[in-house]
Amino acid sequence: MLNRNILTELEEWKSSDNRKPLIIRGARQVGKTTVVDMFSKNYQQYIKLNLELREDAAPFRNYKNIQLLTEQIFFLQNQDMQLLEDTLLFIDEIQEVPDAINLLRYFYEKIPKLHVIAAGSLLEVAIDGDVKIPVGRVEYKVVRPISFDEFIQASGEKTALEQFRKIPMDDYAHDKLIGLFHTYTLIGGMPAIVDDYVNNRNLTGLQKTYESLIVSYINDVEKYGRTNGIVPVIRHVIQSSYFEAGSRIK
Repeated sequence: MLNRNILTELEEWKSSDNRKPLIIRGARQVGKTTVVDMFSKNYQQYIKLNLELREDAAPFRNYKNIQLLTEQIFFLQNQDMQLLEDTLLFIDEIQEVPDAINLLRYFYEKIPKLHVIAAGSLLEVAIDGDVKIPVGRVEYKVVRPISFDEFIQASGEKTALEQFRKIPMDDYAHDKLIGLFHTYTLIGGMPAIVDDYVNNRNLTGLQKTYESLIVSYINDVEKYGRTNGIVPVIRHVIQSSYFEAGSRIK
């Protein structure tokens, strides 16, 4: 499993005296859910809800008060309320129940001992739309594609990583790091691609993974497009933009 630098930031969030519910932002397929799953190993209990699932969304749709909601979640997930302070509650696909985003403020105000993280593949659309965000009651972190130093680490190049972090690096390390950087810029930073490459070391074999990522974006266009007219435009951009790489588009 790929190690991510943001895990250090999440550990700092966990130990903060003024911790607020955390909203994880980021593009599709950059590893938001995977990062939280990895981070959950720091807790004795991990409750993971996917609000695309009717049974997980039901407590939020039938909300009465935050204490009752919390008790209901722990009951349905067969978790111990006595371990509240050592429990991570992860609400994935939170945009499926827009009111749930606003409920994050009550976790902060009424159940501050519970560690709460929310994320969603379409959360960016919800935040930019009409959904009310509890300003001052939540905090944000962004999961981005794999960085170069994360790529070096994933590749198992321990000595190269040490040199990359050294200022200035030794002259003898330059060529190797340039070679790694060329590979990184060629394959990109999407976790699925990097994971495929570091396990198989086959550039030509990445094509199926690229195609799978592109298809997943195309299939979700209806969810992102605010009007019917914009849907074919977004599809066209996704399907044709890489043919225009290096060209000037007027």
